[in-house]
Amino acid sequence: MAIDRYISGDSHVLEPANLWVERMDNAFRDQAPHVVHSPPGFEGDHWLFGDRQPVTAVQGFFAGASRESYDEFPEHLRTARYAERLPGSYDPAARLLDMERDGTVAEVLYPTYPLGLFKITDGPLQRELFRVYNDWLAEYCAYAPNALVGLGLISVWDIDLAVRELERCAKLGLKGAIIISYPPDGYGYEQTMYDPLWAAAQAFNMPLSLHAFTGHGVEDDHRYPRYRHSCLHHAAQRSLTQIIYYGVFDRYPGLKVVLAEFDIGWVPHFFWLADDKYRMRHEDPTITPKHKPSDYFQTHVFASFIDDPIGLKNTDLIGADNYMWSNDYPHWESSWPRSREYIERNFQGVPEEIKRKITWENAKRLYQID
Repeated sequence: MAIDRYISGDSHVLEPANLWVERMDNAFRDQAPHVVHSPPGFEGDHWLFGDRQPVTAVQGFFAGASRESYDEFPEHLRTARYAERLPGSYDPAARLLDMERDGTVAEVLYPTYPLGLFKITDGPLQRELFRVYNDWLAEYCAYAPNALVGLGLISVWDIDLAVRELERCAKLGLKGAIIISYPPDGYGYEQTMYDPLWAAAQAFNMPLSLHAFTGHGVEDDHRYPRYRHSCLHHAAQRSLTQIIYYGVFDRYPGLKVVLAEFDIGWVPHFFWLADDKYRMRHEDPTITPKHKPSDYFQTHVFASFIDDPIGLKNTDLIGADNYMWSNDYPHWESSWPRSREYIERNFQGVPEEIKRKITWENAKRLYQID
C-alpha cells in the first residue's frame, strides 16, 4: 500500500540565541556562545564563543530556498537575522505544523550550531555546553514525544562521565545520542577505552549517531572546504572500519550506530570491497571480525540521506533495512516543504515495500517510535 506520510531520520533544531548565556554554570558563563550582529570584521549575525573565530548564525536555515547554487548565500548571510529563522526550528508547536505541511509524522532531531562544538577538546567545557543543550532539547521534545525524537550530545573525553550523561539523556526521554564522527589521533574507536560507552548504549537501547561535520579529520577542517563537500563520507568509513574490525559489534551485539548525513551511494561499493579483503585476508586474528563486514552493517548500522537516487538504485545489494530518508529541516539543503516531490523522484523504480521501509519502518524500528 502506498504511503504519503514519512519519518525523517535526520532533521535539525536551531538553538535559542541566548541558550548558553542563560543556562551555563557560572564557572563557564563568560565563555557562553551567543549571537551577535556584525561583530568586528564580519557582516551579518554570527555566533561568538569565547576567543574563537565567529561562525555565521544564519547558514543553518533557509529551508524552502531554491537550492540552485551556493552562490545565493553571500547576500543572505549579510542581511538575514537569526531571529527570522523558521519558528518550527525552536518552537515545537510551530514545528508540528511544518511537519504536517511536509508530510512527516516524526522527525529525529539533531542540533545545528553544536555540531561544530564537537571540535572542542576541553572536556569540562564541552560537557557543560552539551548538558545545557540536552536539557533544552528534552524540554522541546516533551511537547510531542512520539513526533519529536531527540538525540543527546555526548562528550567522549572522559568515558565514565560520557556513560553518566548517556544514562541521564535516556532518563530525560531522549532516544539516542551523538558522538564525534571521527576522533583525533590517539582516540580512535578501535580502542577498548570506549567499551563502557558501547555497553551503556546497548543497555539503555540508545543508538549512537556519527553526524557529518563533527569529526577531526581533514574532511571536517574548515581550511579545506572542497574536502568537506566531496569527501565528507570518509569520516564515517574510517570510524566504521575501526568499530567493525576491532570487534566492537562482536562484544556488544545490541549496539546500533547511525551514519547521519553521509549519504548512501558509497555504501554498497565500500562493503563489497571490505568483504572482498576480508575473504582474502585472515592473517591477524586480533583485528579480524567474526563475520564479513557487510553482515555487521545489516545488523548494527543505519545510514541516512536527503537526496541520493544513486544509492537507492542499489538497495538490492545492501541497505533496504538500514537506510533512512531525511528532510534535513530547516537547513538550506532541506527538501522541506517539497519532500513528497523529492521522495517521488529519488524512489523511481524502487519497489513500494522498500520505499516504505526507508521512509518509515526503519526509523520507526530503530527509535521505537510509537
